[in-house]
Amino acid sequence: MTNVYLQVEGAEDTVVIKIGGVQNFDKGQTVRVSAAPDKLHLFNSEGRSLLYI
Repeated sequence: MTNVYLQVEGAEDTVVIKIGGVQNFDKGQTVRVSAAPDKLHLFNSEGRSLLYI
């Protein structure tokens, strides 16, 4: 499992994604990501799930 920390254009907060296997990215590299909505887990800055707020 690889954690990837992303700065999204136009967003203030960092986005963290987990992807299977070992992946190597360069700092500052532009990447495109997509995910099925039913596979997304969103949390606020305190780590609480947005589904329960």
